[in-house]
Amino acid sequence: MSAIANPAIPAAPGVPGTVVVPPPPRHLSMTESINEFANQIDPPGGVSIMTGGQFYWTNRLYDALYAKYTSLPATEKSAYAAYCTAHPKNVAAASTSTLDGDFNLLGNAVFGRDQALYSALLTQISKFLAANQSATNAASLLKPAVKKGVDIYTSCWNGYFASGKVLDFGDAANAHSCNYPTMSAVYAYESGACGMTAGLMAAFFTGKKRGFSRIDPGKKKSTAKSQPSLGLRASAVRDPGLRGDVLQGVATFAKAMTQLKDLLDKGYVAYARVASGLHANDMTGGDSYEHAILLVGYDGDRFVFWDPDFSASEGFGRFESGVGVLYYDAANRRLTTARNDADLAVTGAGGKHAGRDQHRYQVGLLICK
Repeated sequence: MSAIANPAIPAAPGVPGTVVVPPPPRHLSMTESINEFANQIDPPGGVSIMTGGQFYWTNRLYDALYAKYTSLPATEKSAYAAYCTAHPKNVAAASTSTLDGDFNLLGNAVFGRDQALYSALLTQISKFLAANQSATNAASLLKPAVKKGVDIYTSCWNGYFASGKVLDFGDAANAHSCNYPTMSAVYAYESGACGMTAGLMAAFFTGKKRGFSRIDPGKKKSTAKSQPSLGLRASAVRDPGLRGDVLQGVATFAKAMTQLKDLLDKGYVAYARVASGLHANDMTGGDSYEHAILLVGYDGDRFVFWDPDFSASEGFGRFESGVGVLYYDAANRRLTTARNDADLAVTGAGGKHAGRDQHRYQVGLLICK
């Protein structure tokens, strides 16, 4: 597929008969590219999307709930401690017997996917509230969720894209959503929303939606429509030991890499589906590319990417996590986080490279947006 040239852009209203011609494509370094991407998607002065990733709204709820439970009235806190002392059989083994401590554990149980702990603490605090109906502030944090996780996720992102403002769950107007059941529902959806979040950030960055551009015209500029797949789809070959399933690109892989660089220079980002960990076929649903990342720039045969699962990538430049580097292995037709063939092996927990805090990713499909 050949690259699409940048067309001329009509001048602003009131300047008839003239056109503004976009500047030619300009190569940005990996550092410049990832910094530009961050500067465009992050809210000015707000909590970074770069390091919140696909769990951004769960984290905003976590922070709002922390502010709520640490400022609960002393009367409610002392009543809870007294209840735990008087009813030891109702106290979970992991309980701290303090409202602050147990609400903190409740939030950690959501992030840790510890359903047993979540249920035990929810039951314990609910029994306390039933016996102490004056503890209305604490009770507000356990109100049932009024919206599905996907609906909150969608409305929050739409609101941010439209206004540039991050919804504050601590505001009185959003009190109906500031509770642990809502946080649990949002987390359940965001856990599988890597592809959705990557796609939304790609569209937001390029300004492809809502008729505006987020890209500095003095650097990158793209007015063309989304590009189709670059024909890079790879297949997995089972390798013994700690290499697991190894992806190898099609014969036209080199051509696709050249096109990828050209499109990145034109201001596109590349949505990549990747195999994650040892085996490409361990996930449900038959999709061997179970995670998504965004490639935003390159230097030579290295490509910097943003990872929606911010804790899985080791960092690059000023980013301590949520950003990583892919390496193009022309001889083996691979685009992976392995720095060389030996580095392809995975050791340790979580499918990470040996001696590195980087989850192993192998690109299997690329779409420029």
